[in-house]
Amino acid sequence: MLPVRSPGVRRTLDGMVALARGPLSARSASVPLPAGPRPRARCVLLGVSVFVAGAVVLRVHHLAAFGRTAAHTTARACFLPALASKRIRLLDIGRPGWRGVRSMKIVQLTTVHRWDDVRIYRKISRSLASAGHEVHLVAPDGNGEPDDMTLHSLPQTGSRMSRLLNSVRAIGVVRGIRPDVVHFHDPELMPAAALLRVLGYRIVYDVHEDLPRDIRQKVWIPSVVRRPLSWMASAVEWMFTRLFATAVVSVTENICRRFPARRTTLLRNFPILNELNVGDRHEGSPRNLMIYVGGLSADRGILELIEATRIARDRGHELHLELIGRPDSAGFARTIEQAIAGAPVKCLGHVDRHVVRGRLEAACASMVLLHPTPTYLESLPVKLFEAMSAGVPVIASDFPQWSSYVSGERCGIMVDPENPEKIAEAMIALVNDPSETAAMGQRGRTAAEERYNWESESMRLLELYACLEKNTPVA
Repeated sequence: MLPVRSPGVRRTLDGMVALARGPLSARSASVPLPAGPRPRARCVLLGVSVFVAGAVVLRVHHLAAFGRTAAHTTARACFLPALASKRIRLLDIGRPGWRGVRSMKIVQLTTVHRWDDVRIYRKISRSLASAGHEVHLVAPDGNGEPDDMTLHSLPQTGSRMSRLLNSVRAIGVVRGIRPDVVHFHDPELMPAAALLRVLGYRIVYDVHEDLPRDIRQKVWIPSVVRRPLSWMASAVEWMFTRLFATAVVSVTENICRRFPARRTTLLRNFPILNELNVGDRHEGSPRNLMIYVGGLSADRGILELIEATRIARDRGHELHLELIGRPDSAGFARTIEQAIAGAPVKCLGHVDRHVVRGRLEAACASMVLLHPTPTYLESLPVKLFEAMSAGVPVIASDFPQWSSYVSGERCGIMVDPENPEKIAEAMIALVNDPSETAAMGQRGRTAAEERYNWESESMRLLELYACLEKNTPVA
């Protein structure tokens, strides 16, 4: 007997020795052969078999949808260079650039945002239309006449159930348009997008926020189920982006890391350079207006802003605060009304972009004081860069993620967003030093012109669509 401790290994070796010594009948009678693979080996074999079968099915589906030549062209032109880069990067098509791209029919799809949303309409849709593509915008509340594209209206959504019904309606609208690419912007549209992918349409998933983290911050979701729902959302996105999405677009590097690098494009939400530019801001012109632009909610520091303005007034400084945006709920709207009673604060509600530009021109500083929630700590709020592009200094939360943009560019002051005393001190410092305030605004404007603008980011978008154009259009 061989000196082996494991009974299974011993039986196997003894069987091999018996096979070498005698005839088959003697071997079979004397030493039994192993019955088959052990349980762990069977699990490994099963996993490998499932993986191979899945790869074959996906490959057959890809060839059926695009054809053999198109599939090989896409792999060579888009995926292999991105795999070689080993980092988040634009899908490199190695040129020709976007100017040589055939015009495609593209649908921009949303059931949550308004049709004139800044990112969806003013940035992405207009950039694609300017490059010669045929753009169709499918969105709720479609009362308007967008430039250089066709608007398809969905019913106005007033509840989550109505948004679900709009997802079903959107499938019919998209099939009527018969586009080459469907670029959608809402995570609740993933089931509809998966069905459209099965029907043969190429899908671009535009991820505006970190969905699993965002779910954990939703106060209307019972705390007991937030974490399980977050895990479920992460699993659904993982599966969708690997099985159905042709490409993924997102606004920050941290979000991009959650998706396959070979098909993910970083498309930061930088401002259109001259949209909010207020021109020259004279050093000697006194300004005592602080402005906030964006959604109004407790975790965006609205109550601390109001209290800081009251503190500055009590210290003898005639500061004023204007809040531009909609409250996130009727309850918080009542809270704001109570908080601004007797304070030098005015709530303007939702206004047009040209009104925002006018108020920025009169402002001393723009306030971006989000609370340190997990979602906001890793965000890059567009309002920060819009203030820089307008040449207006910012008073911003002291997040490490923002430090290189605010302190690094010397275009504002970073403070604890939950400390009204520190916020008031920053307000007073800017009002008391108009020369440095003007210099901060100019440094922010210069940084926006050189680095943080949509004009440079849009090239990433157009090159992504140049890569998508390599596929055969849907018949």
